[in-house]
Amino acid sequence: MTSSPSDVPLSQGAEPIVSLPDPVGYPQATTTEAVPGLAPLAPEATALVPDAASAIPGTWPAPVGMPLMPDTLTEDQLAALGAVAAPDWTPGMDASGQVVALVLEAPAVRSAFLKDMAKLTGVVLAAIVTMQLVVPFIWIIISLATNPAMLEQIKSGQVDTAQLMNSLGTGMIWMNIFGAVAGALFYLILRGRRMVTTDVTTTIPVGNRWLIMGKGVVVGFGAVFIVLMLNDLVHAITGRYLSGAESTLVGSLNTSLIGVLYIVVIGPVIEELVFRGAILRHLQPYGVNFAIVTQALLFGLYHMNFFQSLHAFLLGLVLGYLAVRFSLKWAIALHILNNGMSVLSGTSDVASYVWVGIFAACLVGAIAIVVLDRVKGKPLITEGRSTVLAQPFKTGWTQPFFLVVVIVFFILGLIINLAMM
Repeated sequence: MTSSPSDVPLSQGAEPIVSLPDPVGYPQATTTEAVPGLAPLAPEATALVPDAASAIPGTWPAPVGMPLMPDTLTEDQLAALGAVAAPDWTPGMDASGQVVALVLEAPAVRSAFLKDMAKLTGVVLAAIVTMQLVVPFIWIIISLATNPAMLEQIKSGQVDTAQLMNSLGTGMIWMNIFGAVAGALFYLILRGRRMVTTDVTTTIPVGNRWLIMGKGVVVGFGAVFIVLMLNDLVHAITGRYLSGAESTLVGSLNTSLIGVLYIVVIGPVIEELVFRGAILRHLQPYGVNFAIVTQALLFGLYHMNFFQSLHAFLLGLVLGYLAVRFSLKWAIALHILNNGMSVLSGTSDVASYVWVGIFAACLVGAIAIVVLDRVKGKPLITEGRSTVLAQPFKTGWTQPFFLVVVIVFFILGLIINLAMM
């Protein structure tokens, strides 16, 4: 994985700049003086960071007499920098010396990042409000206006939320479809037509693809089982299920063919285009790890109830990894598989037991994968670190607009969940 902008490739043969910290008293050097043989910045990168000296103190330029060569770096350090500083370096080469791998964080990059976070937050807010509030409100008003008897029952307090949802019937399903489409249109602001073209068609060739994707499926379903166990634990303590809100809000959707299609196919495709497509690609230039975790967080909040948010966040991490490592198409496939199994589990008690058994086995497998692959998996984390921002999580998540929106939607989701348990 790499945190280079997916839509702005580096110039042919160019290598990213890496550097040592700037000890006090050392004279400063140019790029080529500090790192003999290192290719200059690509034009695209130069446009983003026109003056390397404007970066935060201590990151660049490197001190004279302390060249940064590949044989002085460990494999992990090079992976963390996201590139190899010389063409003759290969993994496993002997390395020595201590290097602090800092990143080039210019004020221009930080400013652009904060603006992109604010822009993303505005789009997410508009999309969620449109899908979860505006479209349902308009739809329900129209439905009640055409059904005076139901309106009278509501006024007299004879109809609860579940009865209202069921009474809407197929209208509820079409409301969700129109809401999802209307909300998704906002994300064209972030990606334009790439949202439905290159974001979907781009595929990264990777060796051992099926093995890695299989592990991703196991880890994803194992995470889902953790949420199911939490649901049972809450029921054992309180006598109520956390999933009560999900059952009330979604239960009426799987009673017809169009409802099942929405849950299993239409919904997953739209959500993947939005979260693993538009949002993840929008944030990816600032670090793959940051992009994956942030889109998963927003994916969870988007569901507007705490139980589904937990489920969606954990699954969103796996789907985000698959989208970055392989292709958005594989994230869509796994999302469809997850929702399809969920629908099948509700068809009978036997199917439910089988579903739970599969997820329990996946949890065991996920633990084994984490333990056995902990060394192999470490580079996946280091490679995903940002090479343009020192602390993308702290900087991005404390952006005032983003922070307020996240807190508000978290509280709303919690209230909705508690009210419908």
